[in-house]
Amino acid sequence: MKRIIVFSCAALMASAAMAQNAPRDQDQSRQYQHSQQDQDHNRDQDQHSRQHDRSAWNHERQDSRQEDREGHRWQRGHRVTAQYRSSRYVVSDYNRYHLRQPPRGYHWVRDDNNNFLLVAISSGIIADLLLHSQ
Repeated sequence: MKRIIVFSCAALMASAAMAQNAPRDQDQSRQYQHSQQDQDHNRDQDQHSRQHDRSAWNHERQDSRQEDREGHRWQRGHRVTAQYRSSRYVVSDYNRYHLRQPPRGYHWVRDDNNNFLLVAISSGIIADLLLHSQ
């Protein structure tokens, strides 16, 4: 009789221990599944990001080629290319072209399409522009 009681107590304790471990195992299994899903999601986002970066880069290349064919599309706040920062394009006789005197730190630049750009000397940032002037 003692053996049956001891055996049933041992079986009861073993089943209780297994029951306690089951939720922990299930939680670990869920955490593993969630981490796998997160990794898959991050990998998908990385691939999407790389594809977006590639398409943006290709779009910029196409835009720059189009600008080169059609002439530059200047805008305030944009930077002029290094080509137009050389002294060859700087307008020193701005009165001749009916331009106002540039403020200190700026000069007028004339591009190949007769556009006049007021450019910061130090940074090349366009502050003002007169497009297709004669």
